[in-house]
Amino acid sequence: MFTHDERRIALIGLRERLRLRQLDVARATGVNRSSLSLWENGFATLPTATLDAIEDYLTSELAEMKAAAFGNDRVHVPLSGLGARRTEKEN
Repeated sequence: MFTHDERRIALIGLRERLRLRQLDVARATGVNRSSLSLWENGFATLPTATLDAIEDYLTSELAEMKAAAFGNDRVHVPLSGLGARRTEKEN
């Protein structure tokens, strides 16, 4: 189990590696952008369900990028600190 801060740092790092803006994540997950900013900067907390939605969005974006780059229908996406997910490209 990871602490709230460890999860926050991992998700921020993933968002930045994917070159997504806070606004992109906010729109995709229904989170207010300023709330997301406060959370990323450690000034607020977000409910676990919201963190799960952010994690799901970011990992699906990563899987899509890997699938596009490697032409794979099935991509394994290991994320340090966030577990591993498998995504299958829909036909």
